[in-house]
Amino acid sequence: MLSRKKGPRKPSKSATSSFAGVSQAAGEDQQIHLLDSGAVKRELDEGSIRAAKAAGLREDHFVSNVKILLGLLTCSIAAVAQFYPRKHPDNWWLLLCCVVAYATCTAALNLFLLRFEGEVFFFSQSRKDLPALKFIAKMPRYSDQYTLLISKRGEQDHPNSILHLMPWLAVLKSCIPGLHSTKSSQSSDQAEMTHSATKYFHSDGYLNQALLSEDVQQLLRQPNLSSKGKSL
Repeated sequence: MLSRKKGPRKPSKSATSSFAGVSQAAGEDQQIHLLDSGAVKRELDEGSIRAAKAAGLREDHFVSNVKILLGLLTCSIAAVAQFYPRKHPDNWWLLLCCVVAYATCTAALNLFLLRFEGEVFFFSQSRKDLPALKFIAKMPRYSDQYTLLISKRGEQDHPNSILHLMPWLAVLKSCIPGLHSTKSSQSSDQAEMTHSATKYFHSDGYLNQALLSEDVQQLLRQPNLSSKGKSL
């Protein structure tokens, strides 16, 4: 656990360096209750995303966009069932269709999340020296050990066909056990680190973004994550 003196917070030299890419103060604006493991993990995930973006990675919004579209479609179906001008029982056929469509869209959304998202909290786009990556974090309940896994995205993570855009069929094709799994990537295509969460937080609950960024960007320099197979 890092200790800090009372008084106004000032960004350190390492926080303002080009390496960190983001100010330490920006990562420490939110105070976290250190006994809330969920809040601690969320803050570490957000800090890892900031570190990745500071390293020049751009987020791939495909999964988020599909989630939004399926959510809007589901809400639209519910709105039609609610505000259709004809009253029950004259509109029973419409209500039946809406119930079936609503259940289908909800199932499609959940299957899509299982198939393409799973435990991943950040997808990145590819660039010249790095392939498309996915970030997975784990922090067991009642434990302070935070594990960050960065791995290359396989073909199953790149929806590039009509079949992949129909999540319920994609899952059936993979025979259910083929749902998104963190074990799908080979160990040679991933980099992993495990540290105590106390390493990245001051005693008053503020995140040390510069220290977290250093460790995350060190993972990104691992040669097995490079498109060229050598250290960045």
